[in-house]
Amino acid sequence: MSWSFKRAVDAWHRCRVSFLKESVFYRLSLDRSHGIFDVNKFITDPWAGNPKTGRAILDCSFVINGDTESLNVLDVITRVNRRNIRYVASFQWIRDLQAVGGNGSRKYVRHMVTAFINSYRRTGRFWLENESWSSAVTGERIVNWILLYPFFADGANDRFQKMVLSSLAEHFSHLQKCYKAETDPYNKLIALKALLYCYCSMKTNQRRRIMQAVREMCEVVRGCIDEVGMFVGGSPADHFHIFRSLLEIRFVVKNSVADLLDDEFTSTISRMAYVTRFFRMCDGGIANHHGDATHDGTSFMPDRHMIDTALSVVEIGGNTRVPAGFDKLENKKSTVIINTKPRMARSRFNHPSEPGINIFDFEASFGSDRVLNRSDVSVLCNGLRTRIDDSARSFMKKSMQRDTLLFEGETQFPNRFFDFAMRREIELATNGQRLGCTDFVLSSIRMEAYFRFVFVTEVHMREINKKSILLSIGMLEYMFTFVHENTGMVTSESKTVYPTIEIGIPINAGHPMELSWSIECLR
Repeated sequence: MSWSFKRAVDAWHRCRVSFLKESVFYRLSLDRSHGIFDVNKFITDPWAGNPKTGRAILDCSFVINGDTESLNVLDVITRVNRRNIRYVASFQWIRDLQAVGGNGSRKYVRHMVTAFINSYRRTGRFWLENESWSSAVTGERIVNWILLYPFFADGANDRFQKMVLSSLAEHFSHLQKCYKAETDPYNKLIALKALLYCYCSMKTNQRRRIMQAVREMCEVVRGCIDEVGMFVGGSPADHFHIFRSLLEIRFVVKNSVADLLDDEFTSTISRMAYVTRFFRMCDGGIANHHGDATHDGTSFMPDRHMIDTALSVVEIGGNTRVPAGFDKLENKKSTVIINTKPRMARSRFNHPSEPGINIFDFEASFGSDRVLNRSDVSVLCNGLRTRIDDSARSFMKKSMQRDTLLFEGETQFPNRFFDFAMRREIELATNGQRLGCTDFVLSSIRMEAYFRFVFVTEVHMREINKKSILLSIGMLEYMFTFVHENTGMVTSESKTVYPTIEIGIPINAGHPMELSWSIECLR
């Protein structure tokens, strides 16, 4: 299929779906038959939830994206509060309640599912609400209801089970009509995965539709996974979610029909597993680059047990290439993952203010502790934040000097108004838990540079002197120190729950500025 013809087909699907959704008869076209699915064919959920998160949800004390406001699922479902609607509407949090277990958790989920179904069915044109009815969120909801159906629906009364199956049929019918208009590969893959789950769970044989869905998936995968195995966009969370989805697809297809997946699909999974392993930190979790919100905003971040499970069922290839736009320093006790190319703005997960220049920012873990969520630089020119774009000329290299792993990166950003250059040298001790960094900034006009350090929520900070901060996390302590004359340090007390240190330094035109800082684990 030629590129121009494919674009014409995509445009036709978008126009068709737009016309259908505007029709007053669209709601009548959605199937509500609860008898199309066979619950005995529903797939058992292979992933472990987080009981800590589950208990926090039950207590209405769960915090997303660093907001100080705790999440109340019922308020979001009943439209009292619409914050974090995509996370709630995806129903991925049921898995965490399943990890808690008990009748109380089941009753809570049943109550929320009933409230959600009643809420949208009372709403006119609910399908036009992109926050909870986009292709990705609808697909996630279908998948989670099918996977977790034995937990929250088995043992419930017939009325509840029929309502859930009827709603699944309605979701399925909606997604069938709309998914072809989706142009984003992430959203389309999640939608196709949900359709595949439905086809494999229907009472009638759907082999032809399963084969069609698999062909479409393979086509999307070929266009959105690079040769190293990285999913487009550069978000480790997005990457892992798609990797996990491809594992589920492989399992579902092999258990439902003959193996329709070719060697290219298996090779893609193997390459994605390598990239997933690259993004793992010492604490077993995955890097937070691009914040902790996934592509569709459902705040998906896997825990170490889910990552272990996913990697354990894949044969990881012998690839040694680094994913485009990232680099890594690692010893037996510490891991530092560095962003090496300009990127789009990151979510508010790391800091409430506008994003930094979005290059050479990094995060670090020591032993089993994720300590530094983000270290970045924000530059203000005439009160406006400057962001490095793709026109910047950058280079980076990695080396080893004595007992130190060294990363060096430099970027130059010329535009019509000024020239800006930044150099960052990151040092990681090979035989201990010490991270050091030296930043150099040079500008052709006067600016203000803010060096920001965002730590995990568990970190407690205590000022020792004007240039030293003691960081406590669990039973361990770390010392944060910096070296620069005539500068102040600001500890952010913002709208996030992430402890933040911000160092503001004026940059005079034509005069280079240097700042050195370090974090070291105290024995």
